[in-house]
Amino acid sequence: METHVSNHMGIKTKKGFNRIDMKGFKLILSLSALAAFHINDVKAQSGYVEDALRFSQYGSNGTARITSLGGTGNSLGGDLSNIHNNPAGLGFYQNSEFSFTAGYSDWNASTSLLGQTENFNKTNFSLPNLGVVISRAKGPLEVGDWRGGSFGISINRQATYNNDFGYFSNQFDQGSILDYYVDVYNDIGVPGGTDGLFFDAFLINPVSGGGYDYSPNATLALEKTEKVQNEGTMSQIGFSYGGNYKNKLFIGASIGINSISYSSTKTYDEEFLDDNNQTSLLVLYKKT
Repeated sequence: METHVSNHMGIKTKKGFNRIDMKGFKLILSLSALAAFHINDVKAQSGYVEDALRFSQYGSNGTARITSLGGTGNSLGGDLSNIHNNPAGLGFYQNSEFSFTAGYSDWNASTSLLGQTENFNKTNFSLPNLGVVISRAKGPLEVGDWRGGSFGISINRQATYNNDFGYFSNQFDQGSILDYYVDVYNDIGVPGGTDGLFFDAFLINPVSGGGYDYSPNATLALEKTEKVQNEGTMSQIGFSYGGNYKNKLFIGASIGINSISYSSTKTYDEEFLDDNNQTSLLVLYKKT
């Protein structure tokens, strides 16, 4: 015959069994309720396909341990990267920890225009991961089913956009950027903003007779060059908690705040020759 004992919380336990640690039980319920909510705030800054592709790609960043595994360490516990990819892994911590990871990257590019090749190289030094874990784990001789937990906060770099590249050509009479804007002017007239500066600088002139007929002031480009400078990062600040129940159940929850900083500066220039084979006209177009 089994005997049941009712405690003051109204939970029945069998005689001879340990009572549930109510403090740990409440914490599990609270974390479960928190994990049921997901907040996602996305603001579109532009509609370019290139941006959608760029910002959807992530690198295998984190601590040195996780990076060396190619970012596949989601199932491993006791690592500061758990703050971002597996908060339950913080339940493995027995001591507090501070960690930072140094990173080095080497970026190379090669471009070719009309058979003329340029090579580019850029190196980056950074701190892709920085964080701290505060552990409140119970010692091996302390009683209780709830074995404690750990809180962590970390800044993790998910992608880097720093690179430079470009192209050039000094082959004579290979077209000009003015040809493109002449087509635009003939279609809609002189637009406002920076696209209308070619007309203001007398690089594109109206054809006699009025209307939407325009022609370039020069057509034989001697040299054309474009340089592209990209800078920026994608990062996440993570706040996580992971708990340990009987060294069998590990549960966690996290909140991540993502940020993207990106800028691209494109500088394009052309040189033209006059009748005396001297450089007489320079087109410089810079866009950020």
